[in-house]
Amino acid sequence: MIYFLLKNWKLFLDILLVVGAIIAFTFWDPIGMFTNARTKQTANLVTGVRDIGQLVTAEYYGEVISSWKEFKLTEFPEDTLTDFAEDAWQEVALTIWENKGSKNQLKSKVRNTEFHLDLPANNTFNEFVACLGNNYLTRKMSRIYKEGSLVGNVEQTIYKRMLKDFNKEFKRLKKTSRLKGDRLDSAMSAYLLDVPAFVYDFFPFYQYVVGKDLDREKKKNIVFIGRGSVKAGFDFGQLDESNFLYEEDRKMIHFYGIKPTILDADINPWFIPERRVKGFELVSFSGKVNFEEAKEVKRQCKQKLLVQARGADIVKRAEENGKEALRNFFSLLLDEPDLQVSFHTHPYDLHLATIKADTLIDRYEASFIDSLYQQYRGAIDTVGQEKVEKMSQHFRRFVAGLKKLSFLEKEYPFSYYSLGVADILRDTLHIDSTDVIQLIKSRDTLRTSEFHLRTAVTATHADWFVSGDFRQEWNASLMALDTVSLSRQDSTLDLTKFKYQVISLQDTVDRKKWIARAAQVSSPWDSLQLSEIDTVQKVIEQKQVHEDKLRPLTRMQARVTDFIDRLKK
Repeated sequence: MIYFLLKNWKLFLDILLVVGAIIAFTFWDPIGMFTNARTKQTANLVTGVRDIGQLVTAEYYGEVISSWKEFKLTEFPEDTLTDFAEDAWQEVALTIWENKGSKNQLKSKVRNTEFHLDLPANNTFNEFVACLGNNYLTRKMSRIYKEGSLVGNVEQTIYKRMLKDFNKEFKRLKKTSRLKGDRLDSAMSAYLLDVPAFVYDFFPFYQYVVGKDLDREKKKNIVFIGRGSVKAGFDFGQLDESNFLYEEDRKMIHFYGIKPTILDADINPWFIPERRVKGFELVSFSGKVNFEEAKEVKRQCKQKLLVQARGADIVKRAEENGKEALRNFFSLLLDEPDLQVSFHTHPYDLHLATIKADTLIDRYEASFIDSLYQQYRGAIDTVGQEKVEKMSQHFRRFVAGLKKLSFLEKEYPFSYYSLGVADILRDTLHIDSTDVIQLIKSRDTLRTSEFHLRTAVTATHADWFVSGDFRQEWNASLMALDTVSLSRQDSTLDLTKFKYQVISLQDTVDRKKWIARAAQVSSPWDSLQLSEIDTVQKVIEQKQVHEDKLRPLTRMQARVTDFIDRLKK
C-alpha cells in the first residue's frame, strides 16, 4: 500500500489539487457558477433561442410574369425619379446663374459639376433635360429627345432660354422689390431653389419618352414566367438579453426589437423537379436582347414575387405563426403549458430613428434626450428589480446608438456630457461664469474603481458609460462648447484648461512627461491634473498586482487540464 502511494504520489497530488480547486471555486464562486440562478436561466433561454438561427414561420408560393419592356418602364421607382428631378433642378439652375457671364458654355459647365460627374452610368439626366426642354421650348419632342439622346445642341439652347427667364426675375426683384446687395442675392437664390411644379411631373414624363423609344423597338423583347417561393420569419442570430424577458410569475415571454421579416425570396431552376415544372420559363424572345437584359427581367420576376407575397400579408402571418411556434418551444423547455409570447418594439427605437435622420444632434434634440433620460430615471424607481434590469438594457442600447452620432459639429461625438453643454446653450450661445461653474461640477476628479478610472458622475449615471473613455467624451463636449459659443463674459477664459489629461491605462506612466505637459497649461487646475496623473498610475499598479495574483491560478488550471487529459488516456 505504502509502495503504491509512493509510486503514484504525483497522481494523488494532482487529485488533491483538483479537489482543492473545486472546493475553492464552490466557496468563493468567482464567476457566479453557483449563484444568481434567475440570471443564468435567462442566459440559457437566450442561448437556446439564438441557436435556432433563422426560424421560418410563413411561406408563399406564387407565379409572376415579366418582360424587358416592362422592366425598362419601371426601372426607377417614382419617388427615386422625383427626388432626382428636385436635386437636378436646383443644381442646374444654380450653375446656370453662377455662369451667366459664359452663356455659350452653359452645357459644359453643367456637365462638369460635381453633381453630374457623380451620377451613375444608367442615370436619367438626358430625360430630365428633355423635360426642361418640353417646358421652355416650343418644339416637338422628336426635335428635343430621341432614342435615349438629346437632339443636336438642344441642351445649350434650353439652358440659354432658362437664363433668359432668370434674368427677367432678377430685374423684377431689383426694380419692384427694390432689393440690393446681399438681400437681392438671397432673394434670387431662393427663387432658383424653389422647384417649379412641372419638375414634380418628371416621372410620368419619363415613362412617356421611354415608352415611345420602346415602341420603336417593337421587335426587341423577352418574356419570362417565374415560379418561386418567399420565406418569412425571425432571425435570432443577434439575440441578446436586452431582446428578451421571461416573467415567470405571469408566465409571459417578451421579445423586444425582434420582428418578422422576409428571410428569402428565390426562383430556382426547377420549381417542381419531379413534375418537370421550371422555375423560370421563357415565354417569348425576339430581337437583340443580351444576357444582362435577360438577367434584369429575371431579377424583376423576383421583385414582383416579393410584392405578391407582401400583398398576401406574409409578414403578418409569420408573426402569428411565430408566436405559436415559440410558445410551443418554450412550453416544452420550461414545462409551462399556459405560457404566452409577446413581441414589442424597443422603447426608444422611434426616438432614435427620428434623431438619426440628420446624423447631427443639435442642442434642442440634446435637451429632448435629457428629458427622456429623466423620465427613465423616474420610472426605474417604481418597478421591481427584474424590470429595472430590462429597462436599463433598453436605455443602454439607446445610448449606444446615440454615441454613434455627432453633437453640434461633425467631429464631436455625442455623450452624457453633451446634455450639460446643451443646457448651457439652451437659451443663448453666450457663456457666463455661472455656466462655467455648472460645467466644472460635471467634470469631477478622477478616482479609482478596482482596475478602472471613475468619477462621481460616471458612477451615478452608469448607463451612459458602459463603453468608451469618459475622459475623451468630456474633452470632446468641452471642445464642442468652445467651438459653438459666440462669446464669453470673461474673454480670457480658456475652456481647454479644464480638459482631462488622457493617459493610457495600458503602459507605465511616464510621470515626468505628463507633469511637463500639465505645466504647459497655466491654470488653478495644475495641482488637480498632477493628482489625476497619480490616480492613473495607481490604477495601472492595481491591474499589475491583480494579474500577478492570477498567474498561479492560470498555472493550476493548466495542471488540471493536463490531469484530465491523462485520466482520459
